[in-house]
Amino acid sequence: MAKPVDHELDELRIEINQYDWAEYIGSRAQLEAEGIIPKGTEWPTGKRTVQWASGPLRFWLRRRRPDGMKGPAKLWLEGDHWFLRIDRANVSGWDGVIRRKTRELKEVLYRNSNEGQRHFTEIWTRYEAACDDKRYQTFRALIPALSDSDRRRTRRNASSVQESGHE
Repeated sequence: MAKPVDHELDELRIEINQYDWAEYIGSRAQLEAEGIIPKGTEWPTGKRTVQWASGPLRFWLRRRRPDGMKGPAKLWLEGDHWFLRIDRANVSGWDGVIRRKTRELKEVLYRNSNEGQRHFTEIWTRYEAACDDKRYQTFRALIPALSDSDRRRTRRNASSVQESGHE
C-alpha cells in the first residue's frame, strides 16, 4: 500500500469562485486557527464530507487533493490538506453567474448605444488633451511611476549592467 503524502501549505488560501462559494484551503490547524470550524466538529475520514448550516450559510468540510499532486486518491486521503466551502443555503450557485453576466451584457449594450459612444468619445478627447498638455506632461514626468523616460532609462541601465557582467 502506498504511503500517504502530506503536501504542506505555507499559509491558508481563500478562494472565491464564479458561483460565489468561498473556499478556505489549508491544513486542519490553519482552518481551526481561523475560528470557522465549530468546536466539537467531527472531522471526516477518507472522501467523506461533513456539512452544517448556520443562519443563511452552508458549510462543507472535506479533504482535498493537493494542487499538482498526481496519482491515486490513497496518496492524499489520509493527508492534512482540507477545504471548507461556504455558500448560501437555498441559493443556486448559478445566481451569481447570472448576475455577473447580466451586468456584463448591460455594460456592452451601453457601450454600443449612442450615449455610450458619446461617453467614450468624451473620455478619449480628454485623454488626447492630457497628452497634448505640456504643463501636465511636465508634472507627470516628475512622478517616477508615470515617467516613460525613467522606465526606459531603468531598462537601459539594467541591460547595460547585464552586458558588462556587473551586478
